[in-house]
Amino acid sequence: MSGTHIQMEITLRCNAKCLSCSRHCHYGMYDGSSDVTYEQVERFCSEIRLHGKERNVGLISIMGGEPTLHPDLHRITTLIARLHDEGHTRLAQIVTNGKISPPSVPGVMICTVEEDADIRYENHRCQFVSPFDTGQVTRECPIIEQCGVSWGAYGWWPCGAGGAICRLMGLEQFRSDTMPERLLDQSEALPFCIHCQCKASRFMYCRNHGDIRSVSFRKAIDVFDAKKLWRY
Repeated sequence: MSGTHIQMEITLRCNAKCLSCSRHCHYGMYDGSSDVTYEQVERFCSEIRLHGKERNVGLISIMGGEPTLHPDLHRITTLIARLHDEGHTRLAQIVTNGKISPPSVPGVMICTVEEDADIRYENHRCQFVSPFDTGQVTRECPIIEQCGVSWGAYGWWPCGAGGAICRLMGLEQFRSDTMPERLLDQSEALPFCIHCQCKASRFMYCRNHGDIRSVSFRKAIDVFDAKKLWRY
C-alpha cells in the first residue's frame, strides 16, 4: 500500500476479549462517548477533500474498537465510499473482528482480523507494560509508517496505539483538532513511544504474563482515574 494510512477509530467500544489491546478498549474511559458523531465524520471528509491528495492519503480504514458496534456505521461507510469514488483515497476498508457482519458498500473493502482472544479468559486485557520500565526500548517503531495516523472522537493522533497512551497519560500536546500537516513525523512521537510495546525488543503479550501493569502505567492510571480525564 502506497501513501498514508489513516485509521478512523469510529468507536473504542469492543465486543472482543483480547489479551493485548493497544487501544485500551473496555477500560473505564470508553463508553458511548468514544463514538464519533456523523457531523464529526462529515468534517473529517471535508478535511480529506481539502488536503488528502497533497498529503498522499492512500488508505482509510474504518475501525475501532469494533466498528460494527457504532449505530451509524452504514452512513459513515457511505461517506468514506464517496471519498474513494472521488479519488481522495486510493483504498478504503472496514476492519472488523467479524462477530457482527458489517454493511456491504461498493468501494469499501471488508477486512476481517482474527481476534486475539481465548474463550477461557473472561477479562479483556490492555497493554499496560512500558518497555521504558522493563529496559526493552531498543527497536524503531514500525507503526506510524505501516499503520498510519489515527482519527476519532478525540481528534487526530500520531497513531492509534500512541493515541491511547497519550489519552491515558494526559499528553494532550500530541492531539490535534485538525488534520496534521506532517502525517508521518515520528520525531514528535518519541516521548510516548517509549511506553508502547511496539518499541520493545520482545513484545510482551498479556496472555503470556497475566494482567500486569508496569510503574509508568500504574502512576498514569491513578492520575487518570482521579481526574476523570476521559471526559473530553
